[in-house]
Amino acid sequence: MSESVEPTSHRQLKSCELWLTLLTILFSLRILGQLLSFLFDLSFLPRFQSWDSQTFSYSVLLTFQFLILGTMIWVVVKLKKNDWQFNYSVGKFSIIIGSSYGTLMACRLFIGLAKLTSIEWFNKPIPAFFHLVLASWLLIFGYVNVAKASNTEFRISDLKLLLSWIVYPCSIVSGYYIYAELLPLLGPTFSAYLVAMIFGLIVVTAFELIIPYKQEWFPTKADIKTDLIYMVVVQVLLPYFLSLVSLIGIEWVCRTKNFQVAIWPRELPLLLQVVLIILAADFFRYWLHRTAHTWRPLWRFHAVHHSVEKLYWLNVGRFHPFEKTLQFLFESFPFILLGASQEVLSAYFIFYAINGFFQHSNVDVRLGWLNYIISGPELHRWHHSREIHESNSNYGNNVIIWDILFGSFLFPRERSVDYLGLQYKSFPSGVLDQIKAPFFDEYYQR
Repeated sequence: MSESVEPTSHRQLKSCELWLTLLTILFSLRILGQLLSFLFDLSFLPRFQSWDSQTFSYSVLLTFQFLILGTMIWVVVKLKKNDWQFNYSVGKFSIIIGSSYGTLMACRLFIGLAKLTSIEWFNKPIPAFFHLVLASWLLIFGYVNVAKASNTEFRISDLKLLLSWIVYPCSIVSGYYIYAELLPLLGPTFSAYLVAMIFGLIVVTAFELIIPYKQEWFPTKADIKTDLIYMVVVQVLLPYFLSLVSLIGIEWVCRTKNFQVAIWPRELPLLLQVVLIILAADFFRYWLHRTAHTWRPLWRFHAVHHSVEKLYWLNVGRFHPFEKTLQFLFESFPFILLGASQEVLSAYFIFYAINGFFQHSNVDVRLGWLNYIISGPELHRWHHSREIHESNSNYGNNVIIWDILFGSFLFPRERSVDYLGLQYKSFPSGVLDQIKAPFFDEYYQR
């Protein structure tokens, strides 16, 4: 069947114009913010050094900035007046430049936030972010030109496909950018992590509406009510309580028994410490998870998580409290005990949270070669298949490396998953009934 093509509508063109306008305003605020920081010592703005990469003198940089802004405004005005001559070659060139430019700046931002180098140019997140703004402007401008110049046809599916490829990496990088910016203000606390996490869930919620994987996976009010209870009580409050009790207990032992824990390699760069936690925690979680599928007493509790028949981000927290406690003992407690800093743990949980939201989301995410590293939604959907030979696979929580090494990797790209959930016909749907279910045999009859 040929792909349906939708002619460019006035509404679609206006939507692109709106995004170009918003990005132009955002870039103008960057110029204004840097200029005010240069002229005045304003406490509510970052210091001038934070805005300046020192690639050029500020006078030269400001001249270039005004030239770029003037060009952006000129294009937006001509588009609004329907006076722009759309050109396919100009659009294609703009897309190539925008994608290359954006990739370079995303790498720059990541290297800087991960503190992989002491080179000053990399360690300037504000300029790198606004370079991404310019790259986004070029991509949208290029896409509009190509779409309008190609027989006046606008393929919405093309834009959605582009979003499918970029939404995951951009969300992860943006989450860490927010964390890095808030860290000096809030210190190494979980407050900065919570803001980054909230950003992640907002993005995932929005893209479940923009590029859903399956229309039939949209939740009902009953689904949202059940999963919201699990999210608040089991996924947020219970781990927080367990972490607090663990920290108090470890501090008491260290104080009263004169016992000090200094095993964790705090001298390593932050990024390497986070990668180490991800790999180690996922190794323990992998075997706990695999055991939960193969040992019936533990499966009774894990079945609560597999009771979902549609995937959307909120049901990432649907776990029995007993299993959630076991997960904490396997993937968080060891690193608290070993003395990992709160900054490192928070940075780890940013990836844990945002990847988890995407993993369970109803977003049409494409990860490509990252599917052989990250345990993302394309893989995790198979883990929730109603077919047991499919669900007994892809146990990785954050990464898929251990599944590949231990033979439980599944990625049939020629088809999509059919039905999700359990084969038990009488398994309950209410929260309290599901919490009681592991103790009653009648819920586990096929």
